[in-house]
Amino acid sequence: MMGKKHKKRQNAVLISLIVLFVPINIIYPSLHEGVLTFWSKLFAASFLPWIYMFLIGVLFQKNFVRIYQVLRAKAIPVLIGYSILAYLEKSYLGWFSGNIINHIMYIPLTLLIFACAYSFPNLSTSLLRKNDISYGIYIYHVPNN
Repeated sequence: MMGKKHKKRQNAVLISLIVLFVPINIIYPSLHEGVLTFWSKLFAASFLPWIYMFLIGVLFQKNFVRIYQVLRAKAIPVLIGYSILAYLEKSYLGWFSGNIINHIMYIPLTLLIFACAYSFPNLSTSLLRKNDISYGIYIYHVPNN
């Protein structure tokens, strides 16, 4: 079992890395303006613009029990909170929305997905009868891009 001090240190390192890599994601779209160079294409194909998302997932995994205790069976309040945040960020801050991943709204979206997954744990079983369609959806979306 990991000590509290060690867990706090791990969380601090993960949060620091997330804060370090989010600005890289912010500058990522500016690389697509004008002429694309070999280096900008290479950067876009690398993990650097997206590593913060992976690190948020690691942070959730490392703190699963605590996050689970807070978010389970709370999908509706979290959805309402997320909707209010999305409305405010779009209406008053004018931030982009749509199919572009907003680096600020990514964490609330992650919380919403987590809350939905653990608020309705048997929903996918009853709807899909234990069939996993995630890979099929992934394959289907590729030709549409």
